[in-house]
Amino acid sequence: MSVSRFSERELIEVIANILGEYYTKIPFGYLDDAGALRILGKWFFLKIDGTSFKTSRYPWMGFDDLAYRVALGAAIDVIAKGGTPIALAASVGLSKDMNLEDVKGVARGLRDSCQALRTLFLGGDLNTSEEGWLDVAVLGISRTPISNKGLKPGYKVYSTKCLGVSSIPALTHYERVLDDEVLKKFLKVLRRPDPPLKFLKDLDKVKAATDVSDGLESLRSVLRMNDVAMKLRFEGVCREILDISEQYSIDLSSVLRYMGEEYSIVVFTDLNMPEDYILIGEVIEGSPGRIYLGEQELHGGWDNLRGWL
Repeated sequence: MSVSRFSERELIEVIANILGEYYTKIPFGYLDDAGALRILGKWFFLKIDGTSFKTSRYPWMGFDDLAYRVALGAAIDVIAKGGTPIALAASVGLSKDMNLEDVKGVARGLRDSCQALRTLFLGGDLNTSEEGWLDVAVLGISRTPISNKGLKPGYKVYSTKCLGVSSIPALTHYERVLDDEVLKKFLKVLRRPDPPLKFLKDLDKVKAATDVSDGLESLRSVLRMNDVAMKLRFEGVCREILDISEQYSIDLSSVLRYMGEEYSIVVFTDLNMPEDYILIGEVIEGSPGRIYLGEQELHGGWDNLRGWL
């Protein structure tokens, strides 16, 4: 049976059933952002994330940009669990058409991510591949871990930043409804997003949290797990994205469909978060996993096997 018939979540369930107690019984488990072990009173989180150069390196990206983004994406999974990243490691598959400057670019991107995250680099390995790829593993440590469970109707939903900027590359490169001039305005933040380290100072206010790496599907997965739905606020979407939706006559739901790696953390809580967080919505009763903007149900998000949903 071809894996193309499965969603990412369905295939993970197949793998989890084979690995059994060695995988499914670990704290935080395979349905959370990162796995963890408790050692001498501290929680050690480990996350590995990766991609191929062919599918994830947009034309406006250097190899340094891609390496930075892959490392940051893995680190944010750890941060979302209340873990402070302390070290990175990487495995690189080099395709035969890569040159020395490309390899140096990967190294520079990893260096820049270590600098932004204040971590060490523990090394890794090099491989050759028909199609280049990069995997980055991140080790983090926490005394107050945060899960993605425990959501209740009435909980406020915050984000470490406004939503929507990650939709710009897909709308430009795949859908071609935006021109390169629009993309250029966002290149700095797309190439080098800041890590949401401020989240680690506010863990006492957080009931549950998740990173937003697959756009709306990241939120939908957590909502399904907790048997709740969510209402998204227009104010949770970046002002620039609202303006683009209006200026180019693109329905906002179509824009949000293409959200992907936002490099942000979404917080669920019954408390008020600091002013530099964005209130993006509220947990509500309803069909598990559904997200509404006004009265309209939102669709979309990214699945690593099926692509855009």
